[in-house]
Amino acid sequence: MDPFLAGADNDPTARVTITRRLSKDVVVTYSRNLSQSQEQIVILEFDVTKNLSIVATQDENGGYGLDFQFRKRIR
Repeated sequence: MDPFLAGADNDPTARVTITRRLSKDVVVTYSRNLSQSQEQIVILEFDVTKNLSIVATQDENGGYGLDFQFRKRIR
């Protein structure tokens, strides 16, 4: 449980976040505001390669997103 300031009035509330690794390449994160059942976020992260991940997100408004994350290490 994490304390969290949210909303227009910045009322303190609590959020529960659960992360589970389903396999070596797949991680699911679920986060929910305890004071409002409709505020929940689901994130699915799939590592395609060492440098490329695909992240699918469902936000608290029911919207969906798909992001590609590319990592490049510079020495």
